This record gives sequence, C-alpha cells and structure tokens, in this order.
Amino acid sequence: MPVFEKVNRPSNAIDTLVLRTIDQLMPEIKSRGLNLDLDLDHVSVNPLTEDMILAVRSLIINTIQWAGHRSDIAITLIDSPGMDTPGQWELEVCDLSAHSSPNTESWPSANHVLQSHESSSVSPRFPTIASAIHAASRCSGMIEAWHCPQGGIAMILVMPKKTSERAAA
Repeated sequence: MPVFEKVNRPSNAIDTLVLRTIDQLMPEIKSRGLNLDLDLDHVSVNPLTEDMILAVRSLIINTIQWAGHRSDIAITLIDSPGMDTPGQWELEVCDLSAHSSPNTESWPSANHVLQSHESSSVSPRFPTIASAIHAASRCSGMIEAWHCPQGGIAMILVMPKKTSERAAA
C-alpha cells in the first residue's frame, strides 16, 4: 500500500511524479529516519518528456541518498506562470542538515547554476546530480545550487513550461 494516497492527476503532472518518486524511496527514507517537508504546487507540463522525468527523479534520489541519518529534507514545487510566456516551474530539494554533514565536503560551491561541463567534476561523488544536469539541459532547463536560509544546500531544477493546464484552459 503506498504511503501517499493516489492523486487523481493527469499523467503529465510534476507533483504526481514527485509523490510517486518519494513513495518508491519510502523504505530508504524510513530506514534512515529522514523527515520530509513537502510543499507542492500542482504543475502540469505538455509534453512531460523522459528527460524531465530523469531530472526530477535524479534530483530527489541524490538528496535522499546523500542525506545524513535523521536529516530534514524539504521538497518544494513551484508553478511560476509568466506574463507573456508559458513561464517555468521549479523543484527545490534541500537537505536542511547538509551544512553539518561530511557528505557535502565535495559539493560544488553553492549559489550558482551547475552547467553541463561541470557535471564531470560532480559526477564521481554525485552521479545522480550529473544525470539531472544533463537531462535538464536537454530540456532547456538548469540545476542551481543555493545555500538555504534554514541551513543546508538546496538543489533547484528550473524548467521552462511548454504549456500548462492554466494556459490550455
């Protein structure tokens, strides 16, 4: 039985993808005592590509894999509609305990956009981030690394929207 109730959303919903990914990782989340704080806007994209799915899943998996035991993880999905453009959506995944974790010793410096050419310097320690960087760039998106105001390091996937339910309505 899934931890999260099934959400009746279209198959192109990013929030549903996030919940399904978390549900698949729940045994590891529970065994390591991780605390999740979710704040998910409903975001639909058309089309939802394999690269978008890879970028979302890789970002979440990376944070779960590298979080220290009993860490607090915040996952936020934001729908940012544009005035004259389709806008963008952002998925922020933050290990709020990362500032004190030995797992962050080889993180790239925070507060910048991680470029595809940088993925080779990150991939030996964080191969799932390298996958997310490449997948995001193939969709005209990007991954940013920022220090969280609450502490820790946030990895933010920023993706342009092709169309949304709001635009289609």
